Amino acid sequence: FSSSFVNYKVIGSGINMATDNTQFRMRMLKESDDSAETGSSYNFSNVGQRGAGNAVDDGATGASEFGIINNCANTGQSINFEINIYKPFVSGNYTSVTYIAGGRRSGGNAHMTAGGGYLNLTTQYSGLRFIMSSGNISAGNILIFGISDS
Repeated sequence: FSSSFVNYKVIGSGINMATDNTQFRMRMLKESDDSAETGSSYNFSNVGQRGAGNAVDDGATGASEFGIINNCANTGQSINFEINIYKPFVSGNYTSVTYIAGGRRSGGNAHMTAGGGYLNLTTQYSGLRFIMSSGNISAGNILIFGISDS
């Protein structure tokens, strides 16, 4: 992230996990040293559906990252997502996010979540890092687009 853009859109397609049944998460990177913002600063809420209509209701206050979607599979291009990041490089601002994710769930059912949240800090962020509850991403594409104020 930089002062060239105010907001950002991140699109992930065909994301496959190396480990089955994992949670897909995101952390912001601090502009001062590109280290991941950790601790208890992430606040998020997710809703959605999985399988044959089972409701998803997930979230946290004071978490160590944004939890985007749970129970991701390690076969067949597990998930796709869109994430909007609002003002991550604006000094004195609480960075917030909105997102939607879905695809193949561990065990073969479909799943999707929509959510959002914010970081309870006014830090400037230089980028982001995707992490899983275990393992890594084994396949897929992630694109990041900067959006200017007009």
